[in-house]
Amino acid sequence: MRFRMLLALPVLFCAALSARADSLFTFESTSPGTVFPVSSTVNGITLTVAAPGGGAVCNSNGLFSGLSGNVAIQGLCTKDFEGPLTLSFSQVISSLSFNFAVSNEAAPLLVQTMLDGTPGPVGLFFSSLPVGYSNGEGLATLSGSFNSVVLSTDAPFIAVDNDNVAATPTPEPGSLALLGTASLGA
Repeated sequence: MRFRMLLALPVLFCAALSARADSLFTFESTSPGTVFPVSSTVNGITLTVAAPGGGAVCNSNGLFSGLSGNVAIQGLCTKDFEGPLTLSFSQVISSLSFNFAVSNEAAPLLVQTMLDGTPGPVGLFFSSLPVGYSNGEGLATLSGSFNSVVLSTDAPFIAVDNDNVAATPTPEPGSLALLGTASLGA
């Protein structure tokens, strides 16, 4: 009986580690015109959007097919700006997906992952022009361990919305202690 209990505890422990806390960030509750940096907290994770030359949350007003309502956008509703857009998170995340748009063309988006300021893997995502729209749009999906991403393109602006973040929670100290205690009782 004790042997079965010992086998069950690591399975439960591993299941607890694989549980993910998903957080969806939209900008609907942020007033249009709010300038960067813009921060929002969902399920204990804080997302901060920043751009060195400026940017703001703007109402998309039908400008995009897949990004609606309020979106985080560099350059368009503040001033012209070319440069990176940074999404930073308050903790290490394991996956990120978001809708993006680039101005006036179907341009690629380069996404550099960062972990505590150290560059990690890079992703290249392509946009396409939706019928009836003049701005390229796409979906970027990343996985790994990172706490910020830097977005860049040759297009004049980048817009993002619907940032879906998953973080693998760290186990509670009590869970680790429970596992150690059960093993010692064998």
